[in-house]
Amino acid sequence: MQLFSTHAELVVQAQQLGAIAQELSATSLQWTAQEAALIHKIQAASDRLNDQLAHPLIDDLSRYRHDLRTPLTVILGYCELMLSRAPQPIPQLSAVYQQGQVVLQAINQWSEE
Repeated sequence: MQLFSTHAELVVQAQQLGAIAQELSATSLQWTAQEAALIHKIQAASDRLNDQLAHPLIDDLSRYRHDLRTPLTVILGYCELMLSRAPQPIPQLSAVYQQGQVVLQAINQWSEE
């Protein structure tokens, strides 16, 4: 039963991550073309992560873990890149990064069970 509880938590965390990424793209900040493209990629990766979580559990847990971690790693990488280049703190982007770390930790714990 713990497996499904953890999966449900992953779904909630991934949905929150997507909502934060969407909020980030809707902010009134003046994004450069490169930053806007990175925000779009974060949202797309978040959408892929949510799609992966929407599918029934896969028997091969290592594949499932990989399918979840890949888009999440993209999200975290773009967040790190944008945070390192930002002239001032961007709270929404920091929230995406922090929420992504929570989801990654949950995936790692879930896959170890």
